[in-house]
Amino acid sequence: MLAHRKQFNLIVNNALEAKMIRLANRVGASGYSIFPMTSGKGEQGNQSASDGDGSILFMTILSLDKVDTMIEEIQKIQTRGYPMTVYINDVYSLNPHDLT
Repeated sequence: MLAHRKQFNLIVNNALEAKMIRLANRVGASGYSIFPMTSGKGEQGNQSASDGDGSILFMTILSLDKVDTMIEEIQKIQTRGYPMTVYINDVYSLNPHDLT
């Protein structure tokens, strides 16, 4: 049996790491991962962590009942002027703890 979930990938400035952790706790995420991004290219051009203005990829997977709350919380952060790129994907879990 597969458990349908939503995966949230947020690319934000590394200075927002603590804010992302608080976000996960507010929405009741059971876990998250944070990946430092050493370089990349996007709307704002090339970026490198060596420039002192690096980004992180914050990822969490949520049950469907938490999705609306997560989206509302992300929108609150965005309206405060914090730039972020957000991707939301459908995922299916085979982890035993997700099947209940």
